[in-house]
Amino acid sequence: MNTIYPLVEPVFNFWHYLTHDPYLEQLNEFKGGALPGNEWHTKYLRAEMNNVNSKIDYLHKQFNSEPSLVDVLWDNKWRLTILAGFERLITVRQAQSFLNTRFMLFDNNSSVLNSIFHQGLVKGFFRGYLINLAQFVSVQYHSLLWSYNTSMSSHFLISSIIEAAFYPLDTVKTLIYSDLNRKYTGFRHCLRSILTESTMTHLYRGLSMKLMYNGAFLFNLRNMYEGNSLSYVSLPLWLASYCFLTIKTRLQVCDTSLSYQNSDNIRKVIARMFRNQSVGSLYAGFLPFAAINLLFSYTFYSLYSEDARKKALFEHVEEIENLDRLTSN
Repeated sequence: MNTIYPLVEPVFNFWHYLTHDPYLEQLNEFKGGALPGNEWHTKYLRAEMNNVNSKIDYLHKQFNSEPSLVDVLWDNKWRLTILAGFERLITVRQAQSFLNTRFMLFDNNSSVLNSIFHQGLVKGFFRGYLINLAQFVSVQYHSLLWSYNTSMSSHFLISSIIEAAFYPLDTVKTLIYSDLNRKYTGFRHCLRSILTESTMTHLYRGLSMKLMYNGAFLFNLRNMYEGNSLSYVSLPLWLASYCFLTIKTRLQVCDTSLSYQNSDNIRKVIARMFRNQSVGSLYAGFLPFAAINLLFSYTFYSLYSEDARKKALFEHVEEIENLDRLTSN
């Protein structure tokens, strides 16, 4: 039991999170009728203080220990569960102008989303979910683990090496996401098809574009955590770098059974992309991308600098002091 329970504990915690009201539970812990200090507003303030103290304890744990896989997954639970399907929408929009099915859909987000939902939740909206999760664990989590307590430049270098090592996962995920006619039955079938239709090097197409995007992404993430003035530069730079993701996706789709574009020369593919299409086409799918990443940005506590850690803790300490003043009054 001591061996099994740590493995299933996150499942129990998640179920408890969904089915229990923490405020009500904490309010019921403070009993005592109408005696001084037991009024409902006082008990509510105490419950709020407990919640804030729990957040402070959690931040201290995250800031002072190696990243835990369970914690990293939990911190990004909405991105990796409910919102994961929107990753497919964004990928299809990026690849749409290169797909054989491009004339079956209108050139807008709602048309593509409707087509994806028509295929169902499991086979449509959440298709490729496990590959996306495997890529997150392989690349993002291990980058955090191996670059723990290092500089931002070290993290970018380590994450670039790990990204390159696991980049075939990204290629297979992109093709499965872009496959609206279900030509690929699964991961292995897609991988076999790539190796049959092209060469091993196809698995690494667009890697340089992905690394350029990652640089802008990490630069903005650090500035956002610190809340410094550089974020006014890094945010537009990161959003502008979305075009690198679009080029990456189109390079991965080209020369497969999903695409009408065929060329062994990557430079020719990129030149054709700019010659036949407007620059605006490189930002297809940008709105859902920006909405999800700005409203539900990835949370990596181990990337917080000393200034960012002090800032995060100070906000909660200030909240505790305000609640303490209200309680004393």
